[in-house]
Amino acid sequence: MVNVAVDALSRTSNGELFTMLVSTVSTNIMEEIKRSWEQDKAIQGIIVDLKKDLGSHPQYKWANNHLNRKGKTVVDNDPILQHKLIFLYHDITKVDILELQ
Repeated sequence: MVNVAVDALSRTSNGELFTMLVSTVSTNIMEEIKRSWEQDKAIQGIIVDLKKDLGSHPQYKWANNHLNRKGKTVVDNDPILQHKLIFLYHDITKVDILELQ
């Protein structure tokens, strides 16, 4: 029996593989971000308010179960989650982060 997944992956370019990997990682990190909102009372308050009245917090937008502030995803003040995002989306090393702290 031929391994169809391996055969399919062997025919894709590196760019396509990178896109698939980033898409999967991005989905996982978005779920972590959403879970962090559940733990933050201030963020929960904003979400509840926006669900009742979309104009209640002018700088925030709630749509499709996604919270944005000024067009960017809201990330809870969780240092571990913030570091994951930095490593995932920026060309930065642990040494750079330690120097920033």
